[in-house]
Amino acid sequence: MPVWLIAAGTIGLVYKQPPSRVVRHNALSDCIRRAFGATGIPVRKEPAGLVQKDGKRPDGCTLIPWRGGRPLAWDVTVCTAVAASYVTAASQSAGAAAEQAAARKSLKYAALSIDYEFQPVAVEAHGPMDEATISFVSQLGRQWAEAYVGDSQAHSREYTTQWGGGESIT
Repeated sequence: MPVWLIAAGTIGLVYKQPPSRVVRHNALSDCIRRAFGATGIPVRKEPAGLVQKDGKRPDGCTLIPWRGGRPLAWDVTVCTAVAASYVTAASQSAGAAAEQAAARKSLKYAALSIDYEFQPVAVEAHGPMDEATISFVSQLGRQWAEAYVGDSQAHSREYTTQWGGGESIT
């Protein structure tokens, strides 16, 4: 959402969250939703019944059990490694900002863990993902391959999903 900034006698329009991150967030969430749909798992986008105290809700949830007899809820986070809250960790290793963002998202939605399996999908704006996201995307990719190709090994031989500019998942 744009906000007006008045500084040093000038007026400008500034985005609290840069548009590129919003576009990536929406594209990633939509990609996950479509992947579930392609495997025959019905999902609901931004489920109304899962609203948090701050009024926000996860990006989506499955309508049937995912693991452990519970449906899956996911929420995408696109973070930037150069933000003040991530720069120290990001300077130590690639993907550290995504790991921190995923941990924060898991804490935010901890109350869902009673009824839902929660999956944070954390991706840095420059590409790297956290380990749980890599595992989740790989598992979803295998299910897609089994649904369409009938052989999960075919997925690893023929398809590579590349998100952003950093990490590659096979």
